[in-house]
Amino acid sequence: MMKESFLTALAILYLVAIPHLNAQSTNTDFVYAGVGIRFVMQMERVDYTILFRKDGTFCEDLHEKDWQTKVNGRYKETESEIIMEYVDNTIENDTITFEDNKLIGDFYGTQVIRMEPPNKVPSGYYSFSSTSSSGGMGTGMAYVGTQHYEGFNFYDDGTFNKSTSGAVIVSGNNVAGGTSSDNAEKGKYTIKNGLLTLSYDNGKVEKSSFFYDSSETDDFMVVIDGYIYFYGDEEESNAENSTANESSFHNESTIATRKEDDALSLLRKTKQVHGGKYIDAIKTVKTEFVISGIAFKALMDVEKSFIRLESLDASFPYVEQLEGNTGWVYKNRRSQQMPKERVAELQFSFSSGILGLQEKVLQQTVVKEIKETDDTTVIALGIGENIIGYAINNETYRMLGTFSLKNGQKEITTMSNFKKTGNLLLPFTEMIETPEANVDVKYNSYEINTILTSKDWAKPN
Repeated sequence: MMKESFLTALAILYLVAIPHLNAQSTNTDFVYAGVGIRFVMQMERVDYTILFRKDGTFCEDLHEKDWQTKVNGRYKETESEIIMEYVDNTIENDTITFEDNKLIGDFYGTQVIRMEPPNKVPSGYYSFSSTSSSGGMGTGMAYVGTQHYEGFNFYDDGTFNKSTSGAVIVSGNNVAGGTSSDNAEKGKYTIKNGLLTLSYDNGKVEKSSFFYDSSETDDFMVVIDGYIYFYGDEEESNAENSTANESSFHNESTIATRKEDDALSLLRKTKQVHGGKYIDAIKTVKTEFVISGIAFKALMDVEKSFIRLESLDASFPYVEQLEGNTGWVYKNRRSQQMPKERVAELQFSFSSGILGLQEKVLQQTVVKEIKETDDTTVIALGIGENIIGYAINNETYRMLGTFSLKNGQKEITTMSNFKKTGNLLLPFTEMIETPEANVDVKYNSYEINTILTSKDWAKPN
């Protein structure tokens, strides 16, 4: 505790002593919050929740225990925007741009709503869900993961109940195995200046940050511990979760182990169905697709180890580009170096998904595990320290999905609407299960082995 207090004091001292932005005072603390999408070869939900204090400092870590005092930086508010400057000077300034008024802003292309610290909790049911995630064609996608659902019922008499359910998935739509669990708790709550205290009947006490959208429309949201929960109907939510669990879990006694040579034989049959030798001949890929109403373009050059992901929406300027062992990211109309962790993640794309069926990749893989039901086989492969794999239909040998395990993170994608593109059979629809949401990907086109010039790889002006 003494160390945390010292670090907080040191951060505040830095803000006062270094002459960067002139921190300003406001009449009250406030929060901007919204749910956005982050594109990192797969789509991921990201909850933006930022507390701006009246002393001119801000905190982005509302899930931390010290959120009331933690300082990530300081800000300046004008009539048109909020400029955020970080204590860590390696992080570039961020900006929230106001729309018609200060009640709604734009942050990384996401609409964020202004909230103030409340002294009440609106009664009703609020739900949050998360599911392990995955990417798209040739991106290290996943078919193994976890599901988590959480809901709060708050009542006007100061009581609440909390329900949670979780599950471990082995293979997706045609599941090879899994486990699930449910839990329910209740107690009393108090709220003061955005600090929510939950006192459970079993004696447990939890303290969380709490903010809510005062419009209280049918789809309004609340922020609990830095995560966004949506107002909804408990019975509908529970029914949906129950259906998902029933369709996702089968008895593990149906799972059988197969030999390594059988696994590689099955993968080569799958390869033949999806293009055979033409998969080995893939040199470049260009594809355009739409996710949540936003159009994207992706380029891959297998021989040069280049990947480019680019938004085609003028209101959401974003590009990231891998160039061998390095890369860069363009956002907020500025370029910066790509983090080394992201470089490694993108490099992994060349040995997974469709590209993972290239013979040069199969020859380097080690079969880790293979599990089978009547209609589906799931194969896990080791490439270096990473795990990739495929869920395959036992009758058609088509891919149902792919999975990866990188740095302990499981990622999931299911595939459908397969169409012939030249000599390749490729999915034009994918359901991506992200950590917090399900996202549909609709592919408009694929171009295989098209010529990519230096202009295609140029940085934005």
